[in-house]
Amino acid sequence: MMYLYAKEQGFAPLIADVEINAKRAQIREEQNCEVADLNISQGVVSFAYKPKSFPLAVNKAYQDADKFVSLTED
Repeated sequence: MMYLYAKEQGFAPLIADVEINAKRAQIREEQNCEVADLNISQGVVSFAYKPKSFPLAVNKAYQDADKFVSLTED
């Protein structure tokens, strides 16, 4: 049922996209998420990440349903 609702609402399949330039210590792009508290120290990059959507878990039930409803293709 949720599949049909999401499809009719035109939800985008993108979960999130983040691009960080570590050399310049800057967040270059953030789509469908929020990135904050970028910290680069001694070759380690860390940041806070808050998605605006969540991925669909691919488990046995998902794989069985995908045979009948094109979840993966859509």
